[in-house]
Amino acid sequence: MNILSAEHPYPCIRAFHFVNLMMSQNPVYPKVLEDGKRNDTIFIDLGCCMGSDVRKLVFDGYPAEHVLGCDLRQEFIDTGYELYKDKGNSIRKTPPI
Repeated sequence: MNILSAEHPYPCIRAFHFVNLMMSQNPVYPKVLEDGKRNDTIFIDLGCCMGSDVRKLVFDGYPAEHVLGCDLRQEFIDTGYELYKDKGNSIRKTPPI
């Protein structure tokens, strides 16, 4: 984590905001979750950083196969897998562009 903070000194990383799960505190979160459970929507998190919010969404019942988290920095995605110890649980991995 210190490497990310040093290489990419974003305040949200230095202050560990990525563990706050802010998306689930949004007033529309229950509706998003409800829609996802119907299996007819896809949730895309652009700039997901380490993917904390999308992991929470899946934990709360949104189908994992309908969730896509992506970030411009592959090291954020890799750090998320390392942090949450769930690398083998990916539904699919999209190659970097």
